[in-house]
Amino acid sequence: MRAVQKLKLACVAVCATLAFNAQAYTLTMDPDCEDAGTSITPEYDECKGAYLLEGGENDVTDGDADNIVNQLLNVDDVFGGDGGWSFAAKDDSGAGTDYFDVTGLNQTSGTVTFADLLLDMTGVEIVLSLKSAKNFSLYKWDAPMPEMINWDTSGTATNHKGIAQGLSHVSVYYRQVVSQVPEPATIALLGFGLLGLRVARRRA
Repeated sequence: MRAVQKLKLACVAVCATLAFNAQAYTLTMDPDCEDAGTSITPEYDECKGAYLLEGGENDVTDGDADNIVNQLLNVDDVFGGDGGWSFAAKDDSGAGTDYFDVTGLNQTSGTVTFADLLLDMTGVEIVLSLKSAKNFSLYKWDAPMPEMINWDTSGTATNHKGIAQGLSHVSVYYRQVVSQVPEPATIALLGFGLLGLRVARRRA
C-alpha cells in the first residue's frame, strides 16, 4: 500500500513538473506591448506581449530551439510568415555584439544601433525581445530594417504604481524576406496588356 502511495506521489510530482514547464510563461497583456507605441521609434509594425515568466525562466538564453522566444517565433509563428527566424545575439552587459549595440541597460529607455552585418543584408526584418523584471515583449520591424531604434520598457514591465522597470537585456532575431518574382505567364499577360494599350492609343 505504501509503495502504491509513493508511486502516486511520484507521479503527481512529475506531472506537476511537466505542467509547470509547459506553463513557463503566459501572455498577460498587462502591460500591453503597445503601451510603448509612441515612445518606440521608428514605429514598429507589430508587437506581442507582455509575456510573464512564471518561474525565473529567461526569454532567450543562447538562441537554441528550445528558448522561449524561438518557440514563439518559429513554432507558434506569432508574427506569421511560417517562422524562419534566426537568432542574432543577446546583450545583457552593454558590451555590444557583432550585430548591434545597446544603450540604456538597467534603465527604462535607450537605443539599439545595428551593425553593417545586418544592415548590408537585403530584405531583412527584425524582432527585438525586450526583457524587464519578469516580463518580456516582442517588437517586429518589417524590411527595410531601421539603422537605430529608440526603445522603452513601458510596454514590457511596470510596477504596481505603473512605473516602467529597467531593461535586463535585449535580444535580436532576424529573417530575410524574399520578394516574389512574377511567373512567366503573368509577365506575358502584362506585356500583352501594355501592347494592347499602345495599339489603342495609335488608333485613337
